[in-house]
Amino acid sequence: MAVPSTLAPPPSWPSAGGRRVVFLLDASSPLERRLLERWIERARPEGMGPGAYDVVAIPPSRRRRRAGRVDPRLEAALAGGDDPLLAPLRVAWLPAEQDGVRPARLAQLLTLGDPRDPGRLRQGRVLRRHPHRCRIVAGEPAPASELRERWRRAGGADVAHTAGLPDFVARQAALALERAERRLRGARYKVPRFVEEEIVARPVFRGGIARLARTLGRDEAGVARDARRYLREIAAHHSPHAIDLAANLIRFMYTQGYGEALHYDRAQLEALAALGQRHPLVFLPTHK
Repeated sequence: MAVPSTLAPPPSWPSAGGRRVVFLLDASSPLERRLLERWIERARPEGMGPGAYDVVAIPPSRRRRRAGRVDPRLEAALAGGDDPLLAPLRVAWLPAEQDGVRPARLAQLLTLGDPRDPGRLRQGRVLRRHPHRCRIVAGEPAPASELRERWRRAGGADVAHTAGLPDFVARQAALALERAERRLRGARYKVPRFVEEEIVARPVFRGGIARLARTLGRDEAGVARDARRYLREIAAHHSPHAIDLAANLIRFMYTQGYGEALHYDRAQLEALAALGQRHPLVFLPTHK
């Protein structure tokens, strides 16, 4: 996938309207954490003391196999009465620029892996040699009260309780970062996120699990584990890496029998891209 090399301007300090700011750091490595904390120090308005903001880690959304539990300080921030502004931050890694675009080449994808999700050693190497490929991404911030209301509407939970709210906030932060990062890497990488987690968190789903466990005469935890496994089987788990691999392989195959030039209606494609920014899209391809 080739994306334009023109980059969005770096983020600025969020406008908090007098609220305390709580930065939610989505970091997959200690290096990313240091980069985000360094940005906070540099972007902090002059005269603002450290007490005007807090920093809380959320589970890394890119390397979820290593994700831990939500930082207890997030629950404390949500339970407080000062209604802080929650501002997500993430580090974005970009492919190398070639001829004005940033393509993900098939050979690199197969040998080095996803350039947008480098491992810890590769992160340090990219930062030393190509620092322009490392960008700070800020998701759209939201007050804690607004996120609590979203959580209440999604699950029907009592607004006086915070059980389950920190996990919901962490997922909302990751989704906000996905939307922000999409402006860097293109809308092509718009894939469903947290399908399993969102379904499992619904009270109606948990109630159904309890009823099914009673009907089957089984332990509720065991039925819940089976349900999560089935959800993982049917839910889409595409990643930018998988999308790039598929696109490069398909391009390799069709260029073996057809010319490389594709003929298409640019106006219709742009209209489709605009729809993709606002709504989920499902493609139903026809082919020979």
